[in-house]
Amino acid sequence: MPKAIIQLGSQGDDVKRVQRYFIRNKEMDPTHLDGDFGPETDGFVRQFQQDNGLVVDGVVGPQTWGALGPYLEASPTLSYDAGDPGPADGWFGPQTTTAVQAFQRGGSGVVDEQTWFMGVGAMGLTLERAAGMLSFDPFA
Repeated sequence: MPKAIIQLGSQGDDVKRVQRYFIRNKEMDPTHLDGDFGPETDGFVRQFQQDNGLVVDGVVGPQTWGALGPYLEASPTLSYDAGDPGPADGWFGPQTTTAVQAFQRGGSGVVDEQTWFMGVGAMGLTLERAAGMLSFDPFA
C-alpha cells in the first residue's frame, strides 16, 4: 500500500500508482505510465486535488492518497511460457499469444500494463475492465 509522500521530481512505484489512477479514469495516456512525477502528472494531481476539495499543492500525501481510491496496483503481466504447457484450460500458449499480438496490432504478445489499458469497445471499455479486474467503477 502506498505510503510515501511524492511530488514533482519523485520517481518509482508510488508515482506509477498515481499515474494508474489517471489512466484508469481516461485522463492520462497509458503510454505515459513511466513512474516519473513530471509536469504532466503534477498537473493531473493538482486538478484532482482542486476537484476533490483538497489542498492544491501537487503533493500526494495522506489526504490525496485517501481520495484516490482503492485500486492503484498493476494488473498482472501475462505471457507465453513454452517450457510448461500447464493444464488444458487457462494455458497462455501460442494461440493466445497470436490473438494477443493481433489485439495489440503486431505487439509483443505479452499482456502488460499497456495492453490492460487498451480499449476494447464503445464507452471507453478497457481490457482490464472487460476482464473484470476492477472492483470499483472509476466513472461513478
